[in-house]
Amino acid sequence: MYKLGSSRDLGIALKGNFGESGKLNYHAMLGNGSGTGAETNKWKKYMLSLSWWFTDQFIAEVYGDYDRRSETNKRTTFHVLTGYVSDYVNIGAMYATQIRTEEIIGADDDVQTLDVASIFTNFKLGEKWTAILRADHMFDPNPQGPTIDYIPFSSEANSTLMIFGLGYQPIPGIYVIPNIETVFYGEASDGTTPNSDVIFRTTLHFTF
Repeated sequence: MYKLGSSRDLGIALKGNFGESGKLNYHAMLGNGSGTGAETNKWKKYMLSLSWWFTDQFIAEVYGDYDRRSETNKRTTFHVLTGYVSDYVNIGAMYATQIRTEEIIGADDDVQTLDVASIFTNFKLGEKWTAILRADHMFDPNPQGPTIDYIPFSSEANSTLMIFGLGYQPIPGIYVIPNIETVFYGEASDGTTPNSDVIFRTTLHFTF
């Protein structure tokens, strides 16, 4: 969502669990760090997540990655996530931080930290209806915000994103999800506040 990293990558992964109970899971990956694009440099992205199922419904996860994008550009990302899943309601919360370092020869390195928190849920309203709620807060202005195609953000101030949607299942395997996305901004460094954004969408989701 915020260009902190791609949700997909090409590489080699190893995943499994520890112990007889199988509640502690690991997923390690060595990737190109280029997402769905072609490899663009000789460095790799190192990723590791550890998750623990306390019960069949409660899970907690810690994740970290190190992505060297060039000779001088490095990114380190961490997140913690906890969630509850069931047939009727799903709830989750996540906090992520990313440290971006640009090494500058003959000067102090340029270091930038980005932090974002998210809470989200979906729950059944009936046999064919589901409600979807999500709220994110980015504590820092996103330098890549204006380049995000599907929902641009201002790069001048911190932002809060709220999503509300209703999922309708007319037949098994097909969902129609009208939703509203609203973005609010804090105060920029010059004392102004960017205008809020309201986006209406309809999503068609199907499985086969």
